[in-house]
Amino acid sequence: MERSREASSYPDYILNEISMTTFYQNSTFRGSEPTWANACVGNNGNPSYISYANGYSEAANLLIRETLKSRGGKYLVDYFIYPICFNMRHSVELRLKNTVLQLIELSKIKLAKLSFDLDTSHDIGKIWNFIKHESLKLDKRYSRFIDLLDEYITDISEIDATGQTFRYPFSNKSKKHLVKTPVISIGVLYQRFSELEKHLKDLNFFNNSILEEYSMGTFTKNLSRVEILKVAKLLPPRAAWRDASFDECKIKIKKDFDLSNNEFTKAVNFIQTTPEFSSHISITPKLKHLDIKELELFFECWYKKHPKDTNNIEKEEFDFSTLEFIFSDIKKELKIEAECWEIASEKLNAEQIGELKALYYFGSCKDYSENYKRILEFEVKDSKLACKRSRNDYRENFIHLLNKTNALHEILISLYFLACDGMAEFIIEKYDLENHFDWLESARNKELFRKHDFLEADY
Repeated sequence: MERSREASSYPDYILNEISMTTFYQNSTFRGSEPTWANACVGNNGNPSYISYANGYSEAANLLIRETLKSRGGKYLVDYFIYPICFNMRHSVELRLKNTVLQLIELSKIKLAKLSFDLDTSHDIGKIWNFIKHESLKLDKRYSRFIDLLDEYITDISEIDATGQTFRYPFSNKSKKHLVKTPVISIGVLYQRFSELEKHLKDLNFFNNSILEEYSMGTFTKNLSRVEILKVAKLLPPRAAWRDASFDECKIKIKKDFDLSNNEFTKAVNFIQTTPEFSSHISITPKLKHLDIKELELFFECWYKKHPKDTNNIEKEEFDFSTLEFIFSDIKKELKIEAECWEIASEKLNAEQIGELKALYYFGSCKDYSENYKRILEFEVKDSKLACKRSRNDYRENFIHLLNKTNALHEILISLYFLACDGMAEFIIEKYDLENHFDWLESARNKELFRKHDFLEADY
């Protein structure tokens, strides 16, 4: 094997990033021209279980389509059945192993002990049984996927548990494979594998989503974030918690959800401090640094920079070929910015500017209010640092937000998400925006903020 410090077929940016890596040039497995035909592997691409699984799935589907298209002529089904089934089965094994990794990651977040030897186990039935039993201990919502997938995985396990059946005609004990399964329809495989692939992709999406959910830290020993929301919907308004009815409700919730006093208290604390939950117990959330007067002041400045009825403004004739037009437009913009900053610098402090920015940036993700708290902390810190560095930096910190043409849109969405509906409605009424946004009604009824059905489904 030839050893080389360089590989001329690699792009320069890759060579720069991994300049300390020693390349081993193999006569067969190497880069060459044309560069589009060079696959990125190893650290040059960082493939995962899912990357490998996608390749095997696509290979199986390609072989199936070509075999069916030839109607058993050019591509003989008796030959192609083996690579088709091997690729299918191996793709499923890889996807299940990826789920095991994600379950282990979830167990770490929940401070549970979970381990599995992925390196030596190729028994798809064993892997699947591990997933079935351990996933439900971590979150009951996995039951949906177990019900969907169990029949498909069991079918594969019965025919090819360890990945040898479609690789060799005989087992390592010289027993012929598939003696009891003399005929396999590629048409049936196509349909079943398409269904199985969809369910496995949905499972992977759910794994990633639930890891994000738990990373918010809003869960207890027995309650997921979704279950805490269910508890919130069962509780009476916060003002009635001194009544006897609350004690009765508490006893029932503890029994139904198998909660200790301590865990119930922890759940209730989450409910009172999380905007998505607190509105269900008639608590009106408040922004940390902003009140309605600061919000109104910002939008008065913003509307100066971005007039509402731009389509109705009488158009003037300008000679766009002259520098006079360009300079006059720039001067006008700078004058407006100066006027707005003069107002804002007197009426808004660094924390309030930081929260305005947090509302803006959160509007594009609108996922979890815990993320809003993180964004808020960062933006407030950033505004304070800008203020400390220089007045010009502080000014630019504000002007950057003022120049955002979609600031109205994003900030309103954030206000509705954070259950600050009163503040949002004030802005809607003040600037006559009732028919301005097609998403307004879904924001009001919170449909706009629904998570994926896999995360919110009952079980």
